[in-house]
Amino acid sequence: MSIVNNGIYPAVITPYNKNGQVDVGALHALTEWYAEKGCQGAFAACLSSQIFGSATAEPMSLADRQRITTEMIKVAPANMDIVTSGHIRQVSPQGLYELQAMADTGAKALVLIANCLAQQEDDEDILRRNLYAVMEAIPDMDLGLYECPVPYRRLLSPELLGEMAKTGRFVFVKETSCVPSVLRQKLEATKGTRMKIFNANSVSLLSSVKDGAAGLCGVMANFHPDLYVKLLELADTDPAAAQELQEELSVLSILSYEDYPISAKAYLRLEGLPFEAVGVRGCPEAVPSELTMMEMEHRYALTCRLREKWL
Repeated sequence: MSIVNNGIYPAVITPYNKNGQVDVGALHALTEWYAEKGCQGAFAACLSSQIFGSATAEPMSLADRQRITTEMIKVAPANMDIVTSGHIRQVSPQGLYELQAMADTGAKALVLIANCLAQQEDDEDILRRNLYAVMEAIPDMDLGLYECPVPYRRLLSPELLGEMAKTGRFVFVKETSCVPSVLRQKLEATKGTRMKIFNANSVSLLSSVKDGAAGLCGVMANFHPDLYVKLLELADTDPAAAQELQEELSVLSILSYEDYPISAKAYLRLEGLPFEAVGVRGCPEAVPSELTMMEMEHRYALTCRLREKWL
């Protein structure tokens, strides 16, 4: 039975053109950039991709959620795993229809968003029941779980993760507690199964990998994924150097990015990505503030220095 790669999985942002449509050419270039930087996978149609609604936009259409995933799969190298979510509805006939549509994209795994499996006031038994309902409705697809913070953060207990891991259906988890001791409990509960847990928090990445995490899946992999790839290499070969690089990356990661994902798109332009616009769905003409743009320029300059040092 196949398993997903360990390593670095960016939370994929969605490029738009000036007309507010998905910029497929820029998406292809972004996928190729992830691959060139050594990413072992990517998480498409997730929160960073703007699948949910906002003050300026309706939820992303199912067609666009599928398009993002299928277009990435087209250009990603065979050894780069594309997992996808595109999961914005509660478990219902329409929700299951959309999940099946996302499963049909050919992604390596279909990632279920925890807060779409139960309401905020619901206990974990309801979430458990809905997980089994999805497994029954979509029987032939490897699955994942995502503790997405929007519309509310639903963290999964170690006990529930352990139970899901033992079904053999789940191969990917994006863990967002940002609490190392909690992550360790989840890793212990799922040890020896197909389930791989990816840390969303880059500051604790090195310590979590030492504890058994499979890698990083998060926002910061949109800025300098190659340095995180190097960090994981050093974790196995030179622990002292790995610790030094982790400390440097931690400082970079705590720079403000309140305009995200606009800030990430502006940064990626500095990396040479052909983004026609840096705005977001519903507001493609948006631009980062002057201060955010200055921060992105500083981030890029520091990234280049770190690349000279480590790569």
